[in-house]
Amino acid sequence: MDKFFPLILYMLLPFSLLSQSQSNLFEELQKVMHYEYDIEFEAKEGMWIGVIDEDSTFVFQIGNIEVDSLAIFQLGSLSKVFTHKLVSELSKKYQVDGKTKITELIELDSTAFKSISINDLLTHKSGLPKHPYFMGRLNKNPNNPYSEYPDEILVSELNSYSDRYASQMKTGHHYSHLNSALLGLSVQSINSKDYCQSIEDTFGSTYASLMCSDKASLTYGYNSFGKIGEPWTFPGFAASEGLSANIIDLLSFVRYEMETSQEGESIEINKNLKFQAPWYITKGEKKDLIYNFSGRTDIHSSYICFNPIRNTAVVLLRNSGKGIQGLPHSLLHLITYGKKKNKKYNGKK
Repeated sequence: MDKFFPLILYMLLPFSLLSQSQSNLFEELQKVMHYEYDIEFEAKEGMWIGVIDEDSTFVFQIGNIEVDSLAIFQLGSLSKVFTHKLVSELSKKYQVDGKTKITELIELDSTAFKSISINDLLTHKSGLPKHPYFMGRLNKNPNNPYSEYPDEILVSELNSYSDRYASQMKTGHHYSHLNSALLGLSVQSINSKDYCQSIEDTFGSTYASLMCSDKASLTYGYNSFGKIGEPWTFPGFAASEGLSANIIDLLSFVRYEMETSQEGESIEINKNLKFQAPWYITKGEKKDLIYNFSGRTDIHSSYICFNPIRNTAVVLLRNSGKGIQGLPHSLLHLITYGKKKNKKYNGKK
């Protein structure tokens, strides 16, 4: 049986309890893990799980992970959420309109990219592909795909193949790492500081662990082959993939987000999925909306999901690049709506 140690955040809520008792939550989580998911942990692998249930905040350790709740994990694509927040903050501070074209901020070919605005990048409506064209030819290490792609190459390559980008622009919402990389470059133009320094200056006093990934500060992690791996590096894609944080700061951030997440226009992607920058929205029970974002690198996986109407949330960090599957949603359902009425949750297969 996996180790599972609950830790109350006494600094936040000294004597509060979840609406379900800790023992009940532990029991139901064990059932979810056993009956729904076939997650196997390596020798020193596991997860940190943060739970918000109205006024209560709890952190749980599961599996064999040996680091404490202050351990720092790479966030992968979850970094985009903070990039969106950074651009929003700086745009207000420096009075930069979201309709500003990126060619006013970055030295890009005006013919190919003149129609793309800051808002287009934030909402993934730029028409740009997920990655730059021919990015793979520069990659010397498949286990570290962004390591050979610094900012200067990004701009040069975009300009070199501007005709190709112009001819293959898409319409509508298309998720793109390239969008966020360009937002990172826009940040440098807006406040004359690089992206990583801007993150620390803007959020460091509130979320001390949030920073561009530094190998020396990161906890260890397992790659998809079950071996201790190396963290990814992001010389040109930090704004898309390159941030890191601990679960305590992520929980604090989610509490703030639950108060403001219902602001802004949403884009309908299909009948089951919407996008309200920077979150993807799925449907829960009772017409509730669930806000989501995930990330993964070669050695770490992350996930945030929350229900602002019910004031419940789950944050999960795993020291493995194998991913997290649907576990966060199952846990969110558990703390939001209570025990599922299903035979397999009554100890029956």
